[in-house]
Amino acid sequence: MNATWRIVAGDQEIAAMPRVAFLRNIMLNHWYQHRGQFCVYLRLLDVPVPSS
Repeated sequence: MNATWRIVAGDQEIAAMPRVAFLRNIMLNHWYQHRGQFCVYLRLLDVPVPSS
């Protein structure tokens, strides 16, 4: 998990970070965003939101 994760466009490196930082910063935040959207939709439909 300490290996460097890189995103490149052609020969240009756009971002580089340890894999653990990628998982934490990008993947988990993405999941949190979708959970938040799901909760909003449930509230709009007057459905009880499951506990976190």
